[in-house]
Amino acid sequence: MQSNSLSMGNPFKALWGAYERQLQRRPVLTQMTTSAALWGFGDLCAQRFEAYERAHLHHPAAAPAAAKAAPPPAAAAAAAAAAAEGTDWRRALLTAIYGATFVGPVGHYWYFGLDAACARIFAPGSPQFIALKVLVDTAVMGPFYVSSFFAYGCAFIDGGGMEEFRRKMKTDFVSTLALEVSVWPFVQSVNFWKVPVKHQLLVVNSMTVVDAAFMSWARNQEDWLQQLLDRMAVSQAAAGPQAKPKKP
Repeated sequence: MQSNSLSMGNPFKALWGAYERQLQRRPVLTQMTTSAALWGFGDLCAQRFEAYERAHLHHPAAAPAAAKAAPPPAAAAAAAAAAAEGTDWRRALLTAIYGATFVGPVGHYWYFGLDAACARIFAPGSPQFIALKVLVDTAVMGPFYVSSFFAYGCAFIDGGGMEEFRRKMKTDFVSTLALEVSVWPFVQSVNFWKVPVKHQLLVVNSMTVVDAAFMSWARNQEDWLQQLLDRMAVSQAAAGPQAKPKKP
């Protein structure tokens, strides 16, 4: 009776306990489930931001830059038309499937394997151990993570195939990876330092709600960095030169 009232009074504690039990019994399946939910939610956030862009950030001066972009594949054009009318549930579902089939299992084995490999070189928990894990994670998983999501999107979400993937890698890979590298080493330093290995993927996935939103948005843009720079230039041009104060 007391345990039931405790669970009722602490729903988050009860939920966390259930998660811990499932993680102990079915670690990979649990990681796949949480990854799917968080990646799907991240894509829905990205779609909301894209809708905001269409409604508030579009400017006629940006049209020439958009006109230079290669025409999207048929599947991408159909998805864009559907998204313009509301939520693209197909895209959100396929993004969630990517979280389940790639991020969940690969992340699970990656973090346990990375921890075991680095423990052979440095004492676990030492500054050298943490630094090595962050370095290897950034150098190996970072590029693999970005390129795999671009490849998955071109193959299953947009239907652009290998040609679209090559173009996407050429226009957006370096800028996307650079932004990822500017954020994740700091997150992973704290993650590897303070969080048990079995929970490290959950921390990554929780942060990935924001990251997945960015990755989904970036994957659906044509040279997103150049578009961002064009918008900044348009905003500055629209604001015009500031009036100089008159001398008394």
